[in-house]
Amino acid sequence: MRVRRRYNVEWVIATLIWKYLSECSSAQAGISTKSVYTSPTVSITPGPREVNIVEGETLQLECNIGGHPRAQPKWSLPRSLKGRNIRRGESTLLISRISRNENGGYTCTADNGHGRPQSATTIVNVYYLSPPRLRLYLPTSAVPPGNRWYVRTVILLCETTSYPQPSVAWYWRGRRISTTQARNLNYKMTQLRQYDGEVSSHMLKIWNATSTHYGEYSCRTSLDLGREYWMPATIANVTFSEDIAQPSINISTGSVVVADPGSDLSLTCEVLAGYPMPIVSWVKENEAGALTLRRATKFAKSVLSLANVDVDQGGTYSCIADNLIQKAVVRHVQVVIRYIRPMKFWITPDPLSDDGKLELGKDITLTCNTDAQPVDELRYFWYKEEPSGRRSIQADNVVSKELLNPVQRRYVTIPAHSTVLEIRRATADNYGTYICKAILLNSSIAAVAEKSISITRDSAPTRVSAPRRTVVVKEQSDVRLTCEAIGQPLSRIMWLKNGNETVTTGRASVNKDGILTIKNVSRHDEAVYTCMPSLDNGFSQRARINFQAQTELLVRYPPDVHPGYEVRRVAPGSAFEIQCIVSAQSQRSNPSYVWIKNKQSLGSTSTIISESTQSASYGNYECRVTNSIGSSSCIFNVTGSAYQPEFYYQDDTINTRSVASPLQSTENANEITYDLRWTQKKPLAVAPIVEYRIRWRRSDLKTTAGRKWKEATLPIVGEIATGQLMTYKLRNLASSEYEVDVTPLNEYGYGDSVTRTIYPTTKASRRSDAYVMRFNCAFSDGDLCGFSQEVSKRDVRGGGILGVDDFDWTINNDVTFLKKIHGTGPLVDHTFREERGGYMFISSSNKRKNFRARLLSPTIRKNRLASKCVWFYYHMWGADIGRLNVLIRTKTDKLVWSRTGSKENRWLRGHITIAKYENFQVVFEAVILNPRGSNYLGNIAIDDVSIDEGPCPPEFTTAAPLSSTSAAQGTSSFTSIWSNRALTMMTPQIRISQYFKASIITQVFISYLLSNIFTFFSVF
Repeated sequence: MRVRRRYNVEWVIATLIWKYLSECSSAQAGISTKSVYTSPTVSITPGPREVNIVEGETLQLECNIGGHPRAQPKWSLPRSLKGRNIRRGESTLLISRISRNENGGYTCTADNGHGRPQSATTIVNVYYLSPPRLRLYLPTSAVPPGNRWYVRTVILLCETTSYPQPSVAWYWRGRRISTTQARNLNYKMTQLRQYDGEVSSHMLKIWNATSTHYGEYSCRTSLDLGREYWMPATIANVTFSEDIAQPSINISTGSVVVADPGSDLSLTCEVLAGYPMPIVSWVKENEAGALTLRRATKFAKSVLSLANVDVDQGGTYSCIADNLIQKAVVRHVQVVIRYIRPMKFWITPDPLSDDGKLELGKDITLTCNTDAQPVDELRYFWYKEEPSGRRSIQADNVVSKELLNPVQRRYVTIPAHSTVLEIRRATADNYGTYICKAILLNSSIAAVAEKSISITRDSAPTRVSAPRRTVVVKEQSDVRLTCEAIGQPLSRIMWLKNGNETVTTGRASVNKDGILTIKNVSRHDEAVYTCMPSLDNGFSQRARINFQAQTELLVRYPPDVHPGYEVRRVAPGSAFEIQCIVSAQSQRSNPSYVWIKNKQSLGSTSTIISESTQSASYGNYECRVTNSIGSSSCIFNVTGSAYQPEFYYQDDTINTRSVASPLQSTENANEITYDLRWTQKKPLAVAPIVEYRIRWRRSDLKTTAGRKWKEATLPIVGEIATGQLMTYKLRNLASSEYEVDVTPLNEYGYGDSVTRTIYPTTKASRRSDAYVMRFNCAFSDGDLCGFSQEVSKRDVRGGGILGVDDFDWTINNDVTFLKKIHGTGPLVDHTFREERGGYMFISSSNKRKNFRARLLSPTIRKNRLASKCVWFYYHMWGADIGRLNVLIRTKTDKLVWSRTGSKENRWLRGHITIAKYENFQVVFEAVILNPRGSNYLGNIAIDDVSIDEGPCPPEFTTAAPLSSTSAAQGTSSFTSIWSNRALTMMTPQIRISQYFKASIITQVFISYLLSNIFTFFSVF
């Protein structure tokens, strides 16, 4: 049986009143009743799937991130952009002068911790068209007697590199070859190779060519991309006539040229035949490919001059002659620069007895080698040192010879072009010092290398030893590692690090005694160092392997700890754990831990755990980690202050001028307001927030007074839930740029602040996820923002005349403001109202009639999603004022705005809506209308040029609004469930008499009661 519940009318009304007042309190604090946290959404504009751009232009992609809190974008780009300096962590991606190999997928990824990371990818297609390469091929078979070669088949091959596939057309004598002409004149036009995404090859074949086919042939390539991506067609020409012939060239200096270092060389390439005259160029071949040394010329002789040559300039040089008939002709010349390197020698086989000494009666072979060029001039000589001096070797058991080819011996390979001295069955008379000498015969400089080799009873390979097996040193000090060596003769000592890495750092050096010195030792120098003899004492590699010594270097340094500093937020009554981690420390050292808070020791372990956080638990905790070298510290700031707020961008309303309502005073009907919105990060993780401090100031003003912070507070009643939205209404703002920061406050003080920039404006628009490109230029501090002067020339393109310019615009600054003429021009700039402030102007003095000056904006990229509003401030005051025109430049110039004659002596505002456009530039054109001598008072100025998304609103006027001098005010606001009007709250206290007048509150409550009473009863 269902029981009907009986309700007391007074209880119902009281409950509804309590519910209504609770909602008023929440609304008064500017807090919504539901969470606005959402997972991220990502889109790329322009796009979303493909973006087309012409090579050489600037690519601009905007990563539009939705969701709350706003995530930081991360761009993933093609590998070809690896060497570029690109900011991958910003929403706007700019790639200047994009090249053809930088096409591909561009991905933007966002992760805000709510849901899965999201990404969007757009494919960038780079359009390009390279000039075609046209070549004419004559028949190569022999011509029968009595016939002419031109009756054979002639082929014209046209290759072009482009994306997408180009359109190719053939022309003969300036006229396009149609299908009918091709059939009548024995032409065959075919695509020789299928387009592979880059290269396209087309062929024009002339069957049975005769004199009727003579003339100039052209291959014209173009891309059919419409006006949006227009690129000029490219053309290549070649002439077919009776006189054409492939080039013939000769290098008069011969195929090999030998020179001494420091001398001057001239390589001459002569053209012997060929018509038309070929283009001749010089290149040098190296490991990286061909390097062009001399640009192409059309002279019958091309001379390549090399001054003060060195060894690096030796190599193969090529002369290339090309006249587009057949293949290019190439001739090579080898340039050899004489040099001779230090000599190396070997004593083989190792003539050692068991005691490590030379053993008589055995054969000893002495081998010398030097790297020298040219090898055909290299000669070796052997001598022996005697008390009377150096003389030739005359012993019967000593024989010398040269090795023309490499020889493999035990443990060593003897290179080609070496000399060998064989001592057969050595005797005591063969002891002594032998000298191996090498010279270059034809060198004009001292090209000599020699080596002394001592053969004695004590000759032996170098042995090394380390007096200290372990060396301990402090970080940032200097260390010397010693290696003792014995042998005859002594070898040069070399050092290895960890067995295979040669010590070659800038801080390490080895002296002649083999001592390794390392300055300013770091922990990365800690290793095992090996010293060993080099091979320059003549003994084989086996000796080096058998004789080596090791020293272990240990570097002592204070422990590295993590984190150095960390803020740990903890709610009252909750537990927390802090740990100081040693990330790096010296080997064989055990650090100790000491925790300190308020000069009191808390423990000696790496971790502190608190079971319940009290007021006394908050503060700075320092953990000192110490070893025998020094100490380091971890510092934890345990606090109950709040995390930073999270600005809400999803519904970033750019407020319009307020409309007066019954609940709002009409005194501020024309004010600009801005709804600043945010949520609180982890509001339940710390003590409740009681208030927010909101500060704002204009960031485009230079004066100290203008940049002074304005401050307000937003009281909070009750707890803030996760994801709840708060709003604060900034009032009496100017149409400018503002810096805003919001800081939470709880019982433990102010928490972390968050800062952003806002752009209040009177535009009746709402920012969305659509692509927005904002351009704002105040010409401050000499910054032209990418504006440029027009080039003074006439350039006919696309049926229009561009580039008509006679003089330049001037920027107002500390110098040019002194040149102002009384009776014309602005007194101050529009942005900062300063006499020396930045703006652009033209001086009309001494200019001829109809002279004009043009100022060009940067190129604005096309956007299919919305139109653009171009707005600016201009000043035209003076008796001789001419005309100010604004033109939009695409392929042609279009006049969209114009003013003539003197106006008011103040800055006026102009605007243009561009509804449908391609890539464009804004052109400001000033025209002189009076003749020279009567145009002194005709200065024209512009300032604060902006380009915004969307059409220009109807409330835009040509007169610049006066800046308000009243202080900006702010209020929190909410939207009532019974009305669409904003109710302004004045105090955090919940007293109806302070909110509204009696008649208004009665109306409000009755409306609220009627709208909620049925919902209330339906709950039970």
